Amino acid sequence: MGNDLQLSIFIAGVFTAVTLIGAIVGMYVLRRQKIRLRIAGDGSAVLNPSGGASAGLARRTFDQIDDRFVGLDDKENRSKLRMELIQAGFFSPQAPKIYLVARGLVTLGLPSIVYIVNQSFKFLPSGSNLIIVLATLIFFGYIIPDAYLKRRQRLLLDSYRVLFPDMLDLLVVCVDAGLSFNTALDRIGREFASRSYELSTNLAILGGEVRSGRAVTEALDNLSIRLNLDEVKSFSTLMKQSIELGTDVGGALRVYASEMREKRMTRAEEKANALPIKMLLPLGLFIFPTILIVVLTPPFIKVAAAFKHIGGH
Repeated sequence: MGNDLQLSIFIAGVFTAVTLIGAIVGMYVLRRQKIRLRIAGDGSAVLNPSGGASAGLARRTFDQIDDRFVGLDDKENRSKLRMELIQAGFFSPQAPKIYLVARGLVTLGLPSIVYIVNQSFKFLPSGSNLIIVLATLIFFGYIIPDAYLKRRQRLLLDSYRVLFPDMLDLLVVCVDAGLSFNTALDRIGREFASRSYELSTNLAILGGEVRSGRAVTEALDNLSIRLNLDEVKSFSTLMKQSIELGTDVGGALRVYASEMREKRMTRAEEKANALPIKMLLPLGLFIFPTILIVVLTPPFIKVAAAFKHIGGH
């Protein structure tokens, strides 16, 4: 017991020392970064009372982490991870680095915390069982961030699929009112800011690409990749054909918006029709046995009492 207590104290001391060293190094980097900002003459960032300077300083401090340390030196892997994070709703340029660092901390933090707590309370037997538990925690700590990322992508995909027909309706209204395509996109992005931050941000990126000189069809192709939605890919193809053939964009948008509304209604009807089948499992496992217990318990009590009375005589 004494050896275990000493080991726990040693581990806690190492953890405290590492934390203090990290804090000292962080303060040193922050100080150097402030000096660089002052030398560069970025007084607006330093004097910004809204906290923008602190946020910018934190981002610059995070930039000090080498890409090779987190595995982002390969441009192909970095671009792939960057697109996956954008599809999950994380638009920050530092999102890949933050994600990899967070995954590393979770992977190493879970088994470390369990090991330290186990050394103090001994709720797990030492030896092979402890090694298996720690290895399992490392495995789950590695896959949990990926699972969370995939789940956010699915949720956002469902949200985009629901909101896309409404976006098309607003686009038709704006185009019929005489707005240009770029102005209509800016207007729709502001309207959707309160309903879906992710969709509004993607529309803002689309408008920025068009204003920077990129072709509308190419910008729409990029939007379809970011949203990962088949409806947007079809919309991009429709806009490309309308622009190349010189047909009325407003009429094509109106027809396509009507088709998207019908498709959304069809998906809602499919989900409603599948609901009874999905209810069979909880009905059979939870509701039906409960009803049987409530209905059959009183007769069983009466029968048991009757047999007890007969046996007493």
